[in-house]
Amino acid sequence: METVAENTESNHFMMRPASVLSYVLHPLLMPFYCMLVLFSLPTYLAYAFQFKFQLLIYAMVIITTFLMPTFSAIILFKRGAITDLYLNNRHERIVPFIVTALYYFLCYFLFTRMPVPPIVTDVILGSAVAVSIAFAITLVWKISIHMIGIGGLFGMLIAVAGRLHSDITWPLILTAVVSGLLGSARLIAGKHNAIQIYSGFIIGTLVVFGVLTFFKN
Repeated sequence: METVAENTESNHFMMRPASVLSYVLHPLLMPFYCMLVLFSLPTYLAYAFQFKFQLLIYAMVIITTFLMPTFSAIILFKRGAITDLYLNNRHERIVPFIVTALYYFLCYFLFTRMPVPPIVTDVILGSAVAVSIAFAITLVWKISIHMIGIGGLFGMLIAVAGRLHSDITWPLILTAVVSGLLGSARLIAGKHNAIQIYSGFIIGTLVVFGVLTFFKN
């Protein structure tokens, strides 16, 4: 009985950091994190564009890929279209996913009309495609959207190393470690099983890497 009590106490202790990590690394924040990482890497992007221009990109990404999808989810919740904002019910993810994908493609469209670096536009396109694929998978199977998101960041780093000839060894290692922590957090929270975690990360990595490698603007 003591062992069961100790395990229960340990699970409760781990739930809080797992929940915090899931919030901080929410999938809707991943495009913004991608932009932050992209402009902080030792490439021409960090030096060729003024900070004001970078802030404009950050603002557009936050508005179109985080705030607008979030407000839309709140409206859907208020109207009873979804029963919780965490979208734990796989079948309730369909409409929010479609809306989110449309916002992501809107961000991509806006960037194609602006003098932004091609790789920035491609990252948003990769994110939009990843959301679309996640939507398609959700129709038949539950997958970890958190891991698709951070997998996209991992895939972006690999693609950037080739496109911009940048040494991304340490950012890549750090992202891999954080990905492992996030995957563990989702398992501890009981939101997904191991297959859903691994599948999400692999799909996110391959999709964003593929878009940045084979669909260059």
